[in-house]
Amino acid sequence: MTLLGLLAVAVTVTGTVTVGDLGHEVAPLPHTAIFALDAPKPKRSPRRPPLEIHCRADGAAPPVVVLQRGQRLVVTNDRAALVTVRIEAEDGLSLLVATLLSRGQRTPTVRLPLGRSRVNCQGPLAAVEASVLVLAHDNFTISDGGGRYVLEAPPDSALVAWHPRFGKIVRAASATTWSPRF
Repeated sequence: MTLLGLLAVAVTVTGTVTVGDLGHEVAPLPHTAIFALDAPKPKRSPRRPPLEIHCRADGAAPPVVVLQRGQRLVVTNDRAALVTVRIEAEDGLSLLVATLLSRGQRTPTVRLPLGRSRVNCQGPLAAVEASVLVLAHDNFTISDGGGRYVLEAPPDSALVAWHPRFGKIVRAASATTWSPRF
């Protein structure tokens, strides 16, 4: 392989995810997953500890989680009260239902299918929700509180910006800034 071929393995794509239209103010959109649609799948994934979602009184933390295929998820009760946790796949299939009685109690770890899943934590007063996106590769990032992100992506790949509220948009990547707008 030539030196030029080595340099073209990935491009750094940076930008800000925004929401708005012509009649409204444009605002940054935090907690958006950005990933390469056609990223190469790893030959073998290293065994990773499960990712954790915390069900709190003020919401789920983090509200959006991206897992690599085979990685597991665990949900922790950070409330002082009883919480019923339900994890559903995109097609509505219930993957886990657990009742957590006290603060600090965790669900069993669960392996999720590719695609989107929803985590619902129902307490006595209110419910909070988180979204999980499972990908076949580890070429992704999540935008920060200001909608900003940095992603190393294969050159000229199709990038997807996905937000649980707005869905997804797909664009071709380049070495310059790619700023999706919902």
